[in-house]
Amino acid sequence: MSLSPEPPNQALPSGYTFSKFPYQLIEVLGQGGFGITYKATELKTNLKVVIKEHFPLNLVTRQDNRVIPLQVAGPADFKQSLGHFLKEAQTLTNFNHANIVKIKNYFRDLGTAYFVMPFLAGESLETILSRSPGQSLEEIKKWFTPILDGLQAVHARGIVHRDIKPSNVFIQTDLNPILIDFGSAGDILGGDMQNQFVTHGFAPPEQYLQTAIAQGPWTDIYALGAVLLYCLTGRDLPNSVARLIATTEGTFDPLEPTLQAVETKLKPIWARALRGCLCPEVKGRIKGVAELRRYLGIEIAEQPSKIKPKSLKTEAINKQNVINPKDLSLKGRLKNIWTTIISYYNDIRMFLFKDKSSIIFFIVFIIVISLIFYIC
Repeated sequence: MSLSPEPPNQALPSGYTFSKFPYQLIEVLGQGGFGITYKATELKTNLKVVIKEHFPLNLVTRQDNRVIPLQVAGPADFKQSLGHFLKEAQTLTNFNHANIVKIKNYFRDLGTAYFVMPFLAGESLETILSRSPGQSLEEIKKWFTPILDGLQAVHARGIVHRDIKPSNVFIQTDLNPILIDFGSAGDILGGDMQNQFVTHGFAPPEQYLQTAIAQGPWTDIYALGAVLLYCLTGRDLPNSVARLIATTEGTFDPLEPTLQAVETKLKPIWARALRGCLCPEVKGRIKGVAELRRYLGIEIAEQPSKIKPKSLKTEAINKQNVINPKDLSLKGRLKNIWTTIISYYNDIRMFLFKDKSSIIFFIVFIIVISLIFYIC
């Protein structure tokens, strides 16, 4: 497994224009173990975009601009990795969330695949922390809560980011935070959690011990807790495997002094949540965003709209239009029931849509009512 070395420069040259797609590269924005990010121009609109190239260093090399699978690693591994990359592209293209990077387009060329994303004005959390390390909790909450919203939406689609760190939290000029770089993302349902690079201090033990411990939303929870702690202290975090070994053997956890120092400055609920996120053992860790919200008492950002109370004038008008149910035919009564359901949709959604079984029951109920209404 590769452990985030400084990658060699194998990027496409500045000025390169794709022969079949309307993009011209301007410069390299970044290069990691799993891909290369470019700033580019969309030639049809002259707008600036960001293009992410699928380029896993441990699986490929470049010859005459084309990406060639390494024979040592095996072309089959790259084919699987490429298929996963395209699947994530398709998923995220149809994904619309204010705190998740948007993908405008994706395509295959030069033996690999590419994401096309809007070029955002702002800077990464890593850049901000390099100027002013050690943020207050109030400053952190401004980006932490919205990122929770985005991460919960991502997990609901069966995707684990697996590389949450300060450089992948982008703060726009309007202060809206966006989670970026899904190049290491894994599919929970498909079990595609291999061939990854890890970032020391932010990656939990299961990303190092891939075959021994399952990965899932809890993997991102550890990383999110590590980012939170890093923002509070400005200090590098110890390797999570060393922490796991210490916990298992009952010896000294190298992160304990930092946790104890921070806890004196936090409210108890945040201190407990931080420990819950950063537990090196999966069984003791917070398992997902919903559980973390319960720890912190944070509501989801997009709440159902509330029905405004009716005025006395409106009530008086409505009373004139009230029809006695006894005067209605079966069809009329069913229509009246249907109208009532629709008018109180938000309340029904708030109380019934708590899990999948409730949603299925409600859908079946609506279908049955509709069929009876149609037959009558």
